[in-house]
Amino acid sequence: PNFSVASPIGTSVFTFNVQPQTSTTKTSFATSRALNNVAGVSITATDPNFSVIQLSNGSYQLNTATYPLNYYSPNNRYLFNLIATQSFVNRPPTTSQALVQISLVSANVHAPIFIPQNPSYSISETASINSVFGTVYASDADLDTLTYSIVTQQTLFAITRSTGVLSLDSAFPSTSASQYFIIVSVTDTVFTTQTNVTINVTAVNKQSPTFLNQICGGNFSFNEGNTSGINVTTISAFDNDRGANGQINITFPSEQARTTVSGLRNSAYSQFQLIQLAQFGITRSAILQSNTIFDYDAPGARRVWYLVILATDNGTPQRQSFCSIRVNLMDINDNAPVFVMTQWNYTIYRAAVGNNPSRFLRI
Repeated sequence: PNFSVASPIGTSVFTFNVQPQTSTTKTSFATSRALNNVAGVSITATDPNFSVIQLSNGSYQLNTATYPLNYYSPNNRYLFNLIATQSFVNRPPTTSQALVQISLVSANVHAPIFIPQNPSYSISETASINSVFGTVYASDADLDTLTYSIVTQQTLFAITRSTGVLSLDSAFPSTSASQYFIIVSVTDTVFTTQTNVTINVTAVNKQSPTFLNQICGGNFSFNEGNTSGINVTTISAFDNDRGANGQINITFPSEQARTTVSGLRNSAYSQFQLIQLAQFGITRSAILQSNTIFDYDAPGARRVWYLVILATDNGTPQRQSFCSIRVNLMDINDNAPVFVMTQWNYTIYRAAVGNNPSRFLRI
């Protein structure tokens, strides 16, 4: 018979009868014949996908024992034997066989299966629109036509409905997340299966640190004093890149870079120091401090410095920005007046009268 693979377990395929062996015959099958109940006869199917149950009056029924049946068995059919065994007292049993062929009719009984389940893919954060970064694949034992779709409400990613190819549908924002999670669905019009897809966004060092508060080209002043470590100003920079690409170091130029065009070493940097603070989010700050004691009134004292500040990230390759500032030393009233001479001897004559200048003493 032709039989649907979608038949539930226990579905009757056909009924048959068994005639027991007599003195002149051997056990044999007789379809649709009503015979007396046969004692000592057992019927088995050689294919485990089917089972035999006894009815009454020598009738038997072949039922399905699995669901669904395999449409892709050789030649889209099941071919097996029914074996009838009759037992006797004091002599060996006898058997008889009947060949059964069941032709199968296909049906949509299997849900699609993702291979692998819950896949992960990677894409660069600088990828252009329509860049392909992966393919989700599903298999259907019924060989039905499959249709893919993205269930998650989002605007960044797209999927080709017939192939499962994933692509970038719009550019990543400047501060993109490191991971995105979407749910992909596949359907064969009857069954639908979903899987979770992880999309890792590979960070790219695409931005240099940027100084804040319009500090570049600025003038900053501090007062002379009898201690070092005087705060001059706070320098801040930010970097929108993710991970190490956005970690900032604020420093002076290297020793080699401090040499002027004329070959003379710029010694100004040794008189100042940068105290870096912990980075907070995308921003890092450093405090510019004096590194020595400055006396505005000291002979030959330097009172103006031009410093270059560098902001460098930890990306690969590194990106860097520089900023030039002017630092001014301010004078404070820290010196008491001092007499040039501590003792004077001066003679004033009594003859000096009126507005004669000799009446006045200048010290």
